[in-house]
Amino acid sequence: MNKKIIFSMLALFTLILGACGKKEDNVIKIGHKNFTEQRILAQMGAILIEENTDFTTRVSEFGGTMLVNQGMISGDLDLSFEYTGTGYIYLLNGSGLKDPEAIYEYVKEEMAKEGMTWLSPMGFNNTYAFAVKKETAEKYNLKKFSDFVGVAENMSVGELGDFFEREDGMPGVKEAYGFSFGKEVNMDPGLKFRAIEQGQIDVAVVYATDALIDKYELVVLQDDKNFFPPYDAVPRMKTEFAEKHPEIVEQMEKLGRIFSDEDMRKYNYEAEVLGVEIEEVARKALKEKGLIK
Repeated sequence: MNKKIIFSMLALFTLILGACGKKEDNVIKIGHKNFTEQRILAQMGAILIEENTDFTTRVSEFGGTMLVNQGMISGDLDLSFEYTGTGYIYLLNGSGLKDPEAIYEYVKEEMAKEGMTWLSPMGFNNTYAFAVKKETAEKYNLKKFSDFVGVAENMSVGELGDFFEREDGMPGVKEAYGFSFGKEVNMDPGLKFRAIEQGQIDVAVVYATDALIDKYELVVLQDDKNFFPPYDAVPRMKTEFAEKHPEIVEQMEKLGRIFSDEDMRKYNYEAEVLGVEIEEVARKALKEKGLIK
């Protein structure tokens, strides 16, 4: 083959590789876990980045915490949204702390030592909670966990069986608050909302931002002694990436402390129950907070 042709082909191949590299450099890789709330958060991040920077994004779904975490460590992911309780308990093996701000600061500092930057919490806390029907809350004047004292023995509670055995579940609640439910019902999480609606149980163990709370119009009680660890959602990225891309940090910090539990329940409800597209829900959320037009 003619040497000029070979040289031209090599030059073209080099240009193509260079272009692909530049294109990949311009892509922010966002990962999320396989449930609705995580999908919404990832899309919020993607929309903010694409609307306010010159970067594009690629959003990918993973099976769970450890897979997303490994993607962050390896650099296959640039951005993800994690929960402070998950970071504290599962990633750092922490114990003892209860105060949400103390746990956040601990996780932030310890993760920084591992080269990971945790930004500001988004404001909502997707932790465990007890939920009851409105009429039950009114009948017993239930607003917080402590209000179960003196009435819980006449009530039944439903959740997966291991919750009733773990120290960070019902045994710990009993010790912290001094009450016990009259009946503990082991049931699949997908059945407890229908069960409380039909009067088969009086109390359901829920996640604070669960979409079905609004569907069944339940009242979520306050964990007034902060027994359950907080699960505040936080954008995170490698420190090396954060230092290299301050414009991405700036966009993610706009999400800091602006969403409530009620906000996220509403967004999860729109996606899970009403079937609104995830990206549409995320875009609506950002518009409601004045972050995009």
